[in-house]
Amino acid sequence: METYTVTSNGLSGEEWIARLHAGKWDISDCEIQMLCDKNFIATTGVTHKLVLIKGEEFEDDDRITSKVRAEAQRRGYLAPPAEVAPLLRELITDKDIERTGLFSLTVMHEPLVGARGLPHLLSVSRYDTGRLLMSYYGRPELEWARVHGFVFLAPSAKDQNPENL
Repeated sequence: METYTVTSNGLSGEEWIARLHAGKWDISDCEIQMLCDKNFIATTGVTHKLVLIKGEEFEDDDRITSKVRAEAQRRGYLAPPAEVAPLLRELITDKDIERTGLFSLTVMHEPLVGARGLPHLLSVSRYDTGRLLMSYYGRPELEWARVHGFVFLAPSAKDQNPENL
């Protein structure tokens, strides 16, 4: 199982935009709009253990957002905050993504408003032009290709304690 650990650094969406531009990483108007969304919440010093579900784990007809989320819930995984996406982008290289056999790792946070006012999910992707922070349409019925991975939070010991449910 692929896992990653990131720790929040307090950067606001606007600060992430400046940092990504300074790093010469690709980011479009849609992702800029998402990072400026009021629901993009910055925290400081919060460590997140992330887990990856690969698209290949689903039959082609079952690789839709609602079923991916249902499988994550069955495994006890949680929806991560959106701030995990740029943290993950800084952590892993395109070669790291390539080693997973995937094209992109989509962070399965609650959708943010993106292009044309539609819900989108931030994604860490590799591409010939360089490191990307991009997004995909976040509707429950979206069909995904096998080369996509889905990033969730691993449950903490507190989350697994029945007294906390």
